[in-house]
Amino acid sequence: MALSLKPGHLSRYRDIARLLLKYGRGDLVKGSELETYAPETERIDSKTNGVTVHERPGEILERQRAAEQDKTEGGGGGGGGKAPKAKDAPTGPALGKAGEPGKRMGGGRDSASKDKPAEFADDLERMGVTYVKVGQFLSTRSDVLPTPYLDALARLQDRVAPFPYEDVERIIDEELGVRISKAFDAFEREPVASASTGQVHRARLHSGMVVAVKVQRPGVEEEIPRDLDVLAEIAAFLDRRGELGIRYDFSAMAQELKKTLLREIDYRQESRNLVSLGQNLAEFHRIVVPTPVDDYTTQRVLTMEFVHGRKVTSLGPLAKLEIDAAPLADEMCHAYLKQMLIDGFFHADPHPGNIFLTDDGRIR
Repeated sequence: MALSLKPGHLSRYRDIARLLLKYGRGDLVKGSELETYAPETERIDSKTNGVTVHERPGEILERQRAAEQDKTEGGGGGGGGKAPKAKDAPTGPALGKAGEPGKRMGGGRDSASKDKPAEFADDLERMGVTYVKVGQFLSTRSDVLPTPYLDALARLQDRVAPFPYEDVERIIDEELGVRISKAFDAFEREPVASASTGQVHRARLHSGMVVAVKVQRPGVEEEIPRDLDVLAEIAAFLDRRGELGIRYDFSAMAQELKKTLLREIDYRQESRNLVSLGQNLAEFHRIVVPTPVDDYTTQRVLTMEFVHGRKVTSLGPLAKLEIDAAPLADEMCHAYLKQMLIDGFFHADPHPGNIFLTDDGRIR
C-alpha cells in the first residue's frame, strides 16, 4: 500500500515523520515515502558555536548512529573514544530495530530524562483522539516501552485535557433535544474524568438517581476515520520493512484499533454492550457493571448509573492492606474466562483507567 495524496492525510504524514525523528527512529523515515513529508529539523549544535543547524531525516539518522558509535567506543570507563555531548545525543525512545529483539522503545541515552516520557504523552495528545488511543494502548505494553514511558502514558487513560463546558451543553442539547437544566436536576460543570473520545460529568436526574454522563468530544466522527486511514497506510509501510514488521504486525494492530474505535464513537453500541455484559456477569457479585439510562442515551451522549470508586493503580499501601484482594482477583479471572471462552463477548479495553475499586469493595 502506497501513501495516498489526499490533502487531509499530508499533515498527518508530517506529524508522524516528525514523531519518529524526534524519538529516535529516523531509520524508518529515511529512504521511505515518509521522507518526502518529513520537515527539516532545527537544533543547536555545540560544535557550531550555537548556530542553528537544519537537518533532513538522513542527516539526523547519521548523526544518531555516529553518537551511538561514540558512546559504545568511549563510554564504560577506560575506553579510547569520546562520549557524545548531551546536546548531540540521540533524541529519545527507539523501538528496537530489526534483528535487535531485546531493544525497546526508550532504550537510548535520553530515556533517562525525566521530561522525555511526559513530552511523548503530550505529543500524542496534541495529535488528537486517535493518537491518545494509541498512547493508551502503548501504556500497557511493557514489551515495547520502559517503565517511565508507561507511567507517563497512563495519564492518557483518564486525564486528557477536557473540552469546554459550552461544547458539553451544545452536544447534549443537540442529542437529547432539551437543555441540560431541563433534562437534569443537577449537572456538574467540571468533568470527573476526561479520556480519548469523551469526558464524563456527574449529574442527577429528576428522579433523584445519580448518573454519569459521558459526552463525546467535538469533531471525533470526522477526525477518527481520517486518522485510521493514515495509520493503516503507515502500518502497511512498516510491515514491509523486514523483521520489524514481522515481529510486531503493525497492520493487525491498526485493524484492531480501527474496529475498536469505530465501535467506541457510537455510544448506543456501548449502552447495548453494558446491558449484555451486565447480564452475562450477573453471577459475579463482586463485579459491578453500571446500568445505562436509555432515555438519556444517544450516539454522542451516554448516561449510566454512577458508581463511585478509585482507580486500582491509585490505591495507596494502606488501602491495599485493607482490601481482601484474593477473592476479587479470583472472581475477575473467572469472569474474564467466562467472557472469552463461554460468552464470546468480553471487555476488550481493560486498562487501569477502566478498572475501579468501589466504595463497598467491589470491582467496577
